[in-house]
Amino acid sequence: MEGHLLAPMLEDDAPEFPFIALLVSGGHSMLVQVEGIGRYQVLGESVDDAAGEAFDKTAKLMALITLVATLG
Repeated sequence: MEGHLLAPMLEDDAPEFPFIALLVSGGHSMLVQVEGIGRYQVLGESVDDAAGEAFDKTAKLMALITLVATLG
């Protein structure tokens, strides 16, 4: 989790502490307040479906639609 939270620090226009981060994956989502390196507070997280899961399902559906359209 920490690597994902701090990845924006590698950008030229890195955010300043504190900031809030939304971590989204296929299985869960977390809203985290980042006070500094090693100082995090989880503000909320999903229990079941995550925002990332919606992206995953949509991508699979779009690939299926593209495949059907391609095959005619």
